[in-house]
Amino acid sequence: MPHIVVGLYYGKLRGESNAIRIIARHDPQSIIIVAFKPLEETPMHNVVPASPLDISRVLLASRLVFPDKPVILGCARPHGDHRRETDILAIRAGINGMAYPTEEGYEFAETLGLVPKMSNKCCSLMDDVLPIHRELKM
Repeated sequence: MPHIVVGLYYGKLRGESNAIRIIARHDPQSIIIVAFKPLEETPMHNVVPASPLDISRVLLASRLVFPDKPVILGCARPHGDHRRETDILAIRAGINGMAYPTEEGYEFAETLGLVPKMSNKCCSLMDDVLPIHRELKM
């Protein structure tokens, strides 16, 4: 289950599309998308992370390249309003699973008629997220 870190290049998109192309040459069980999150006391602690819209662009590109594979938003992503917006945009982009969803993300999934199911598994182990277009695993 390959992971793509959105915004790893100082919060900018750079290399994510290439990562998708590389993964497409293989047959992954699922694709995990996470977002760069600045950490205190690191050289990049002041870096502004990729926007929720940029993260959703990578999720949507992954969904389009891998229509029959689970696309999952992993746990690594900024908190607060950023996370709430990312969760909603991720659902709009067609993800199949999400680690630690916000309440807003959970409720938004329900308003779309999706049936959220809770799991205590790591996003890399959500191998039972199918059917792809009917459920959202959280």
